[in-house]
Amino acid sequence: MVDGDAFRSAKLAVVEVGIVGDAPAIAAALLGGFAGGSIARALPLSTSLWIGAVLQTVTILAFSWQASVGRNVGLLTFAITAEQFTGAIGTVIFVAYLSALCKNPLHTATQFALLNALAALGRAVFSSGTGYIVHATGWVWFFVICALAGLPSLVLLWWLQTRGHFERLGPVRIKGAYAFKRLLQENGWLPLGTDFPVEDISPFKTFLAAVFRVDARGYPAGGFQMENALTREEAIRGMTIWAAKADALEKEIGSLEPGKKADFVILDKDLMKIPAAAILQTKTVATYSSGRKVF
Repeated sequence: MVDGDAFRSAKLAVVEVGIVGDAPAIAAALLGGFAGGSIARALPLSTSLWIGAVLQTVTILAFSWQASVGRNVGLLTFAITAEQFTGAIGTVIFVAYLSALCKNPLHTATQFALLNALAALGRAVFSSGTGYIVHATGWVWFFVICALAGLPSLVLLWWLQTRGHFERLGPVRIKGAYAFKRLLQENGWLPLGTDFPVEDISPFKTFLAAVFRVDARGYPAGGFQMENALTREEAIRGMTIWAAKADALEKEIGSLEPGKKADFVILDKDLMKIPAAAILQTKTVATYSSGRKVF
């Protein structure tokens, strides 16, 4: 509503606003997304966040310039495309920041959804009083005030940086990702699982990742942080007796012992000997549950 009134006060036709806000704005947003990804990949996370925050704050002043000039389609195009371009840059970089905070992609999606919902309060609730501000200050100063409203985020970013927050992310944080061997050494036992439905339910992929530290495509070459790789025996224990222990069921299942349920599978290959390339080719010949053949 406020933007529409601003355009009308600048004597811009609805069709002009619509044309500029359609294809040029969409193109700018797409380019901004690619630019944001390139920035996040090439620069440190803190630097990327500064770039996104400053650009988004400064480009609001383009609308203030538009309001002071009046009807000018070229300036209108610049203001809208600049806002879309920098907005996309900031969004992509912020998602990269959330991803660096979380090891589980589901957490990132949840946090991003919550932040989007919180951001909607600005449009749906807090913006209800903007008409009074416009009436009191005029459009030029209104957009200046909007730009100044972004300063607290810059202060927060500065505060986080001075506390060393970003030093614990990225290359530093990734060193603690999937540290199976280290966890095993500290705890003495380590349950493993397929993380279904986030990942494929196949236990062969779990075994491959635990021992050889690669995914089904063999990525990354040489294995991910091989110092945290488990031995084959440790991986089998992690999916059997240690997994049962995690559920406090180690006295009932998890190993073939007298008095326990006879839950086991027969495979066509020996996981303790075959090379990595053959693990995902392994087939289940038979499955037994409580001593009864079910497959």
